[in-house]
Amino acid sequence: MAYPTISTLPDAPSRQDPTNFATEADAFLGALPTFGTQTNTAGSYIEGKAALAETSATNAATSETNAGTSATNAATSETNAGTSETNAATSASTSTTKASESAASAVDAANSAATAGNAPIIFAIALG
Repeated sequence: MAYPTISTLPDAPSRQDPTNFATEADAFLGALPTFGTQTNTAGSYIEGKAALAETSATNAATSETNAGTSATNAATSETNAGTSETNAATSASTSTTKASESAASAVDAANSAATAGNAPIIFAIALG
């Protein structure tokens, strides 16, 4: 709706002009009901626009809060990603260490088996 117009009132009557006073008074007082209606319509229009402005301000404040929450969530996700990266690196390092320990155990087991397999020969030489 376009802004409602309020018609200009006719000149108010003046006691300084007694000849035209009655005519000007009739015109002025006759225009007042229309003026009142137009003024009330404009007031309702302005009140509606104020309500829309208030709703927009509330929505903007909500958007600002939501943006802040999103920023906080993004920062938390970034921190969590860094923690996951650190944990993955630690797991990889632990796996490497355990693989080395397993390889060393395998070598020890092979050496033990070889030494155990030579035991009868050594025993026989010692007896011989």
